[in-house]
Amino acid sequence: MEYLYCKDDKWQENASLNPDEMMKRLWEISGGGTVLAVCMDKKQKCHTEQWTRVDKQNIGKRRFEIYIKRI
Repeated sequence: MEYLYCKDDKWQENASLNPDEMMKRLWEISGGGTVLAVCMDKKQKCHTEQWTRVDKQNIGKRRFEIYIKRI
């Protein structure tokens, strides 16, 4: 899963991070009640106890999931 993140006010690319690690990092910087939408290949899955999945859909070749941060 490729994604961009901001570090020291500059966008960085990290193409080697798995979805679980990405969601862990996003949990650390997000506020309470944050809503997160994740789009990934159908083969990939997110396993997290820090986020609550509220919806998931398959759209073409992609999986689309919506999560809310657990407080």
